Amino acid sequence: MRVKKSENNNILDTASILRKIVPAGNAVVANPIVNEEMRNSLSLVSQRWNDVAGGVLERQRALKAASHHYGEFKGESRLMMWFSEWKEKRLYAPLLLQY
Repeated sequence: MRVKKSENNNILDTASILRKIVPAGNAVVANPIVNEEMRNSLSLVSQRWNDVAGGVLERQRALKAASHHYGEFKGESRLMMWFSEWKEKRLYAPLLLQY
C-alpha cells in the first residue's frame, strides 16, 4: 500500500505535533504545583505512547527492509532473465540458421 503525498504530509505534521507534546509534558511534570497523581498519569500515558510508537517504528523498519530486499530480488531476477534470453539466442541462433 502506498501512502499518498497528502497523507504522508498529514502523518509528518501529526508526528511533529506529537514530538512537541513530550517536552510540554515534561515541563508539566517538573512543575512543583503538579501533584503525584497527575505525574503518575502522565508517566503512564508516556509509557503507553512509547510502547505503541515503538511497535509501529519496528514494523515500519521491517517493512522498509523487506521492500529493499524485494527490490534487489526483482533486479537480480530481471538480470537473470536477460542473461537466459541472451544465452538462448547465442546457442540456438546458429542452429536455426542452418535449416
